[in-house]
Amino acid sequence: MNRQQTTTELKKLLAILKAEVALETAASFSDIKTALAEIILREPVSTALNLPNLVSLNAAEKRNFPAIDLADDSTRTGIQVTATSDLGKIKHTVNTFIEHKLYERFDKLFMLLLSDKKKYRTNLSKLSDGSFEFTKDHVLDLNDLFAKLTECADLAALRRVTQTLRANLVGDSILDSIREQSTQTDVLHVNLLPIRIPESLYIARLTLDKKAIRVLIPKRRYRYDRDYVMALLAHHDHEFGRDFSCHEGSLLSFRPLEDAGLNKLGIIDEGTIEPIDPPSYFGASLDTEIQFRFLLRLSLQSALRGHHIFWQHEEKMFAFGPSDDKPIRAEVWLGQKKATRVVYKVMPPKDDNARPIHKHFAFRVQFKCVEGNWFLVIDPKWLFSWDRYHKSFAHPRLAALTAQRERNAQIYQHTRFISWYLTNCLQVDEYSLRFDKNIVVVGGSTFEDKDWTGTHESD
Repeated sequence: MNRQQTTTELKKLLAILKAEVALETAASFSDIKTALAEIILREPVSTALNLPNLVSLNAAEKRNFPAIDLADDSTRTGIQVTATSDLGKIKHTVNTFIEHKLYERFDKLFMLLLSDKKKYRTNLSKLSDGSFEFTKDHVLDLNDLFAKLTECADLAALRRVTQTLRANLVGDSILDSIREQSTQTDVLHVNLLPIRIPESLYIARLTLDKKAIRVLIPKRRYRYDRDYVMALLAHHDHEFGRDFSCHEGSLLSFRPLEDAGLNKLGIIDEGTIEPIDPPSYFGASLDTEIQFRFLLRLSLQSALRGHHIFWQHEEKMFAFGPSDDKPIRAEVWLGQKKATRVVYKVMPPKDDNARPIHKHFAFRVQFKCVEGNWFLVIDPKWLFSWDRYHKSFAHPRLAALTAQRERNAQIYQHTRFISWYLTNCLQVDEYSLRFDKNIVVVGGSTFEDKDWTGTHESD
């Protein structure tokens, strides 16, 4: 990624950050600026202001430090991060800085505003008593931060800043986690399952003759390049799996393409096949990271398909289906001890004229990248279908009722079971996703069992 591409993506990411801060501030989540200082902004500010030893004081000194969020003691510089751009906030910060005699430790005070700064009529330099540097040039907003970052001559440093922002802002925003943690009084376990991705990613140019394919294989819905590839593979009964994606005229897969025979079907140009290092692909831009997430989901979907776990596109979740003609499916698993879990069953209709409802244990997933390492976020759910796939009209009501009945301990056990299943039961090879057995547990929102557990009834 060249300098222009890097700065363009950096500008987009800072715009996303500004918009999300505005929404969260309007919702009165007061912990947001501290969390932002500690999680997202340290790297960009360190690069923009040339502060190599910048740290979060709240984290380093394990207390709510007055007036200052970020500091570099080697340059005697302190920085306040705030979502408020009012003059009153600026005066309060300077007064607090003086009151706590922070000028004895810091020669310069900066304020980083997460909203657009205003045209201040007051001479800001007069707010200081002369014992430290503080002028209008020391009040920065995200536009100023971007301008200073673009002046940075070190392209590698700019790329690190972009990667830091992307890792925390792409997909589900880090602000969602901050908001949840700011209101919690207890811990609800949300599990991040570490993923080991294959060592190589293979890419090749597509050579699809779409008009000829539509004539050869009519009565199919064609919207994307992948639809044409899937149609050709099915038509020729080809063994190449479904764990591939198509993007900007290229096919991507963790499986080698040289001997796959796709060129003989008119799918790819064999001469353009190139193995690349996955981090160099997903780290290139925001667009390629999003595409890589899609490939990860397709790879997981392909692995689960052989275990009768299907992708329900309406609800965007994976659901356990029947493994045979029996009305119930149970899986034996090993948690703290050996146990049996029902993951699918047919619920008899209440009257003879009604259809039975199929109850599926299910889960949603998200793929998160943290400093180049990928994790699977697991969210247990239930699906109620009328034909073992399509959701029933009763699904919203039954899913909500089931969620109300379940206690925190049950949800935790659901997640442990899914984690155990993914790490122990999938049939994998060197080109498949693998999941490590250790599970990282992080905090989440709090619910008192007694407040959301209804009367238990039999299914």
